[in-house]
Order: sequence, then structure tokens, then C-alpha cells
Amino acid sequence: MNQFREELDEHLRKYPFDLSLLDGKHSAYGMSLFIEKEFDGEFPKLAEKILNVSDFYCYTKGEPADKEIDFFVIWGVSPVDENASKILSYAQIKKKPILIIEDGFLRSFFPMSFGEVSASIRLDNKGCYYDSHHNSSILDLLNSADFELNESQKGECAEYISKIVNNSLTKYLSPKKPSLPDADNGKVLVIDQVYGDMSIVMGGADTSDFDNMLKDAISEHPDKEIIVKLHPESILGIRKGHYSVEELSSFGVTILSDNVNSIELLKEVDIVYCATTQMGFEALMCGKQVNVYGKPFYAGWGLTSDRKVFSNRKANRSLEELFYAAYLYQVIYFNPKKAKVTCLDDILNYFIVTSQDHDYLNGLKQKRFDLRLRHLEKKILEIESLKDTAVTLDKHVYQIKSNFAYIFGEKLERILVKINRRFSQNAR
Repeated sequence: MNQFREELDEHLRKYPFDLSLLDGKHSAYGMSLFIEKEFDGEFPKLAEKILNVSDFYCYTKGEPADKEIDFFVIWGVSPVDENASKILSYAQIKKKPILIIEDGFLRSFFPMSFGEVSASIRLDNKGCYYDSHHNSSILDLLNSADFELNESQKGECAEYISKIVNNSLTKYLSPKKPSLPDADNGKVLVIDQVYGDMSIVMGGADTSDFDNMLKDAISEHPDKEIIVKLHPESILGIRKGHYSVEELSSFGVTILSDNVNSIELLKEVDIVYCATTQMGFEALMCGKQVNVYGKPFYAGWGLTSDRKVFSNRKANRSLEELFYAAYLYQVIYFNPKKAKVTCLDDILNYFIVTSQDHDYLNGLKQKRFDLRLRHLEKKILEIESLKDTAVTLDKHVYQIKSNFAYIFGEKLERILVKINRRFSQNAR
């Protein structure tokens, strides 16, 4: 266990976060990743609205005085995030509790970089749902002997699941439907993820699990069509995946590289093989057989075929109970059009209705284009200011190279003269 996580666990035990602090009367300091910083102006006091705090001080704007901080906020529990480590150090010094937040399972139409505000935020006062090595609010709830849904809650969760599946609502709502080959004997989906993703590292999986996942899918279903979904970022060369196109071609499988809607894809297959991806839980909601090679939050409860041994899952749970823990328990929903905190049903309706609002979606794409253009202009200005320095530097480098070549040339010439003399003496 890394030092950051050891210290964080100790701090969480020593200064437990009480959700009653989110009453609109307390202040917080920490990481604010609800939206790209360039678009902060579109949602004034966004962190205050989502977290229901009187004041939120972003860590990028300096550290406030002691009396202004009631608790600290970190985004996820990545051991390589320097900002999280720095905020943990502040919290240790101030002896204040820490709230851990993370995007929920229904975020936006496009990735964060497009400038969309996150429509759902998970709150955790124990850890993070994708970290299988430590406790989290989801794990704590599902392991609790006191946790049981009444009939009304079960019915409500079942209705939500149907609404999500019927309308193909996912974390990022790609509208594109997959185009798959016909297969008389059924289809098996193998899902790749980007190499080194925190949900893999902390989710109890590694490269060998992805190798085994593909080999098992092929050997266990020789008569079925094997489809491998590559991660869109690996296709674009942005991040590395676990499978190469060349490797997959040698296995004779169907390669899916398009950025398609995950639930639309899941509806067309019969069996799923995955490691830690959220698509594994969406596959359960779609009623599919799910084989899991990591330790995501939805595995180990009796609903999945698990290839790992779980020591920290103490009960069998229903799909509705898992859904409640993931989509309703300690989750805040924020409607971007109304700019206010809302409920799950309202946010589902927001995505359903807005998915048909092409002007709105095109506006989001344009925002992303404008943002990239501003970044490019900034880089150009930086380059312009460095031009004179670069020209001067090039001149000095040329002089150094010339002097080096001259000195080296003189030395080489002296060495050649000595060699020629030695050969002349030997010839005599």
C-alpha cells in the first residue's frame, strides 16, 4: 500500500467526514473538477451549488485562512495526483475532515474536455468506488447487514433501470449505434480499456487479465462471434490499449473501433467479458451474462461470473440493490439547463429530451472547438515571445558546434599525422 493511501486512510479514521456538513452553512477548500476551468463563468458558484456549501475555495487560487475552512475536498484517490497529496497535507495540518468526490455514472453527452458540467457527482467519506483494495461508501453499504430495500424502493430502482436501458443512457451519451456482423450462434463482447487506467490499477486487474479474458472468450465460445471493443482513445493514439489491431486480426475476431453508445452495443450481444469497466454494470442492467476479470464495485455479489476471489464482499445482492448503491446512494445530480441540483428522474429526462436538441449539442461541440482555438492562439503567442530568444540561442548553439568541430578537427588531424608517422617508421 502506497504512502499516500496509508496517510489518507489514517486521516479518514481520525477525522471522519460527516455529510451533515453539506448544509449550506460550511465552507470547503480543494479540487473543483466539475467543469473545465475555462467555462467556470457559465455556472457562477458551481461548487457551492453542487456541494451545498457557503463558500468553496479552489486550491488553484491560494490557501484561505484557517477559520474559513470546515473541510477539504479531493477528487478520487489516485496516488500519483500531486494535488490530492498536497490537499491531504493541508488537511493533516489543519486537522479537518476530507470529502472524496468523483464523477457519477451519468456525466454528460461528451467528455469533460468539451466544456460540459458534470451532471452527477458521487460523494464518499471512506474511499472511492473503483478502489478494490480499500473501503468505500458503496462497499460499506452493500456489506451492511442493515441494508435492505423495501418493495417500493425495489420497484423504483427497477423502473430507473428500465428507463436507462430503454433510452440507452450512459456516462457519455454517444448517439452512434454499432454495426455488427450477423451471427447465428450468438455474439460475445470483450471490452478493452486504456492501459494504466486507475480503475484497472486499483480494481485488482492487470495486463495478464486482459490476455486471459480474450483467450477465454475464444476458447469458451468457439461457435460464437467474438467482438472486441477497443477504447476510442487507443484508436486515436491518445492512450494505449491492451490489444493491438494486428494481434486481434491474428485471432480472427471482429474489431469494433467506433465510439458507439455502450448500451446500444450491449443490447446486441449475449455474453460479456470485462475487467473493471462501467460497461460491465450496464451489461447487468441489460440482462447479460457478465464475466469479470477484475474487482469492480459490481462484482462479487452473486450477479457476475467472477474470475477473482473476493475477500471483502460479504453478501449476495440484487441488481436493484447494486443500482441503488451506484446511482442513488450519496450521489448528487445537477441539471445543466436549470443550473441547479436535482433528482435522478429529472436528470434522466434531461438527457432524454436534450439528446434530440441538436442545436444545443452542436453548441457544445462549438464550445470545444473555440476552446481548442484559444489554446492554440495562446501557444502561438508564447512562441512569438520566444522567437528572439530562440534566434539568439540558435546563434550560440551554432557557434558552439562550430568551435567543437574546429577543435575536434584539429585534434583528429594531429592523431592522423602521428598514425602516418608510425606506419612510415614500420615500413622502413
